[in-house]
Amino acid sequence: MVNPWLSLAGFGMIGVGFAALFYWSRYKRIRPLFYGIGLLAWFLAILIKVVLDLTVTSSILGLAPPEYRVLTACLYYGLRTGVFEASILYIFLLKMKIGKIGFEDAVGIGITYGAMEAILNGFSNIVNVLTFYFMPGLIEQLPEAQREFIVSSLSLDTIVVFAPIIERISALIIHIAAAVFVVLALKTGLRYLLAAVMYKSLVDGIIPLLQPLLANPSVYNYYITEVPFVVIAVLSIFALKGLKNKLIFKRVNI
Repeated sequence: MVNPWLSLAGFGMIGVGFAALFYWSRYKRIRPLFYGIGLLAWFLAILIKVVLDLTVTSSILGLAPPEYRVLTACLYYGLRTGVFEASILYIFLLKMKIGKIGFEDAVGIGITYGAMEAILNGFSNIVNVLTFYFMPGLIEQLPEAQREFIVSSLSLDTIVVFAPIIERISALIIHIAAAVFVVLALKTGLRYLLAAVMYKSLVDGIIPLLQPLLANPSVYNYYITEVPFVVIAVLSIFALKGLKNKLIFKRVNI
């Protein structure tokens, strides 16, 4: 039986996205241009990844021997995200020749990445939960393997709703740190761009390792899969405190 209260996770994720955008816009007052840059860079990176998934991803992963499939997936998905998300943002900022970009501007770019993902994931969650709740007959039309997964996922206890919200908060912080690395690369050199690529590669490279847990929906499994991302996010907060000093200068006026 579908638990409609699971849609609270979607509302929570949307709340995370809008709250981050509202807070940074209201209290930091950065230029809308930086949100636009973040949105455009995020959209292009996602578009490229979707195209790859529709064309060559299966073929690339299929080249690996069975015993190395997981490792190959970790490297492929990790490097794909790291290279495209970091380099596209770097190229945009480099070509636009904006001039000086402060720490708060860099954070605003990262917030755009994280907020868009939170809002879209939240909306998708709400639609999925409520669609199957109000039209349960749709579940019977799914293939058996997919049907079992959907039924298990949508019948979990309501307490699980905090897991995806925690995930989006962690992802938001991770996107902020990555954006700060990229902006630092403009100011101090490509070593920070490499750091951004490696950082994002690490984050997405972990995901294939967690698939066995995610494939067996349970409250415990959903929370335990968030642990590595929470750890990375917490460490990133401490790193951001140090990186902030490297980007303190007069804000750009455009």
